[in-house]
Amino acid sequence: MRLRCAFSKSDTYIQEWSSMKFNQYLKQSPLKMLNSQAIGWIITLACSFTTWLLVHNSSLSLANSSFLIIFAAALTLWGLRLVPESVPALLIILVTLVVDIKEEPILLSGFTSDSFFLVLSLFGIGFVLIKSRLFYRLSLHILYYLPPKQSILQKVLFGLGALMTPIISVQSARVTLMAPLLDDLLVSSGINPQSTTANALASSSFNGCILFSTIFLTGKSSNSVLYAMLPMQNAETNGWLFWLLAASFPGLLLTGLFFLMQFLFFKQKNTLHINKLRIKKELNTLNRLSFEEWTALTSVITLSVGIFLASYHHFSNLWICMTVYFVLFCNGVLGKKEFKNNINWTFLFYFGAIIGIMRHLQSTGIDLWLGAHLNWLIELSHGNIVLLIVFIYLVSWLCTLVLGTTNAPALLFTILLPITQPTGINNWIVAFTILMATEAWVFPYQSNYYLCFEKLLNKRKNVQLDSLLCLNAWLVPIKLGILLLSLPFWYLLGIMPSA
Repeated sequence: MRLRCAFSKSDTYIQEWSSMKFNQYLKQSPLKMLNSQAIGWIITLACSFTTWLLVHNSSLSLANSSFLIIFAAALTLWGLRLVPESVPALLIILVTLVVDIKEEPILLSGFTSDSFFLVLSLFGIGFVLIKSRLFYRLSLHILYYLPPKQSILQKVLFGLGALMTPIISVQSARVTLMAPLLDDLLVSSGINPQSTTANALASSSFNGCILFSTIFLTGKSSNSVLYAMLPMQNAETNGWLFWLLAASFPGLLLTGLFFLMQFLFFKQKNTLHINKLRIKKELNTLNRLSFEEWTALTSVITLSVGIFLASYHHFSNLWICMTVYFVLFCNGVLGKKEFKNNINWTFLFYFGAIIGIMRHLQSTGIDLWLGAHLNWLIELSHGNIVLLIVFIYLVSWLCTLVLGTTNAPALLFTILLPITQPTGINNWIVAFTILMATEAWVFPYQSNYYLCFEKLLNKRKNVQLDSLLCLNAWLVPIKLGILLLSLPFWYLLGIMPSA
């Protein structure tokens, strides 16, 4: 029942999957008939060459043409997962700067954005929370005092995942923390391996960590990327609290419908027999709150107060980040070696790079050029907001089949934003629709955090995840329905056009 190294394990798994060769994904990819990494590189070269033919005789400048060609190659590399996600981002920045060094301020602006410093703060807090075992202590207390009923245990595990969502922004880190707890719980409670009860608890644990990813601004890194790309004139959308308020009604609908489906997929029956003596012994070994746990609590409070004040006084998240790390370093909970080895710098580089790349894409006007060629699709809606939401959702979902849940949101928002603005729809609603659609994945290869959850649970094989995947597939149309049902709520908030 040790969760001490969960965050570092998450880092290991993410890097491991990022560096996997293409043929290791073929078993779960639509390209399963292909069996060589070379095919992926041939596809990449073909896409780049096709883009070169399209822009060769166009009116685009050399800098913009070069950017489009290398961007097409990067999209293919991301879609086929031939290299770690940060490599295509580095390639785009290097080539663009070689061709046009004047673009350096825009390309590197992501590393000075508020979103970058907020995510950096969350990485530090997430590591300390797991190192201190504060969540582990909380979990043991809940299990010890919990009535032995399956439905209650499902809701508690779901709640623990939801509690982590706004604090630990990396989804793989949340499921890495939850999976060992679930495994130990199944062993100590005497639940039969791969039984309906075990599978139901796995579904609740996983979805608790994932379902609210789009409801909280800090629930997923892509949220922060799109938030950083929102036009500055949309002052009403600039805040963590606004995001939570606007997403609250969809979140309530999503929660209610999830538990209804959970009940239909996994019938509630039988009283659980939890080994509370074992839990009590483990609690006795923990004793009082440790210094690390107090420090973790202090850092969470510091972050929460900072986010709350920033929503009203609009100061930079750089101040929040410096304050959080000041607390962690001064108390000695986060050392120099831990700061170097346990913060996911590879992901942070990708995160800062993708913000700058998408801002550069907007500054070149390429997004407007692409939007002009897609404008006829928007005109089909004839100003009907319902049809427009359906269009954005379906296009985003289809794009996720190729790019996965990580890369698709920023690209889609960059392309769709200029062609949806004339319709009068709020930019935040466009962003939220894209995020909901890209989280509605179906195939395991689309989601790194599902692969992480599956790999961790495969050690003991206590659960069988086919039912979880089936339930997840049903969430695709359900999420679209939730967006449409939320339109009156957004109209009441004043962020929805009247026509």
